[in-house]
Amino acid sequence: MAPRVLNLNPSSNVAGSTYDPDTQQLAVQFYAGAGFYSGVSEDEALEFERAPSPGKYVHDYLKPRFPWTKLA
Repeated sequence: MAPRVLNLNPSSNVAGSTYDPDTQQLAVQFYAGAGFYSGVSEDEALEFERAPSPGKYVHDYLKPRFPWTKLA
């Protein structure tokens, strides 16, 4: 299955995101850089997609729980 572009609520920090259920990678494009979180379930990616504030969700939920790989 190909990665899916997530339809996020507007954010001052997060420009966009895709999720790949095969690899469980949640790619996040911030206005100041990009990378991906590993080991994110599809349900967790859907929670992120529905979050009222994507930036707050990243900070409060994803950042403390999942490994982050920054892209150059």
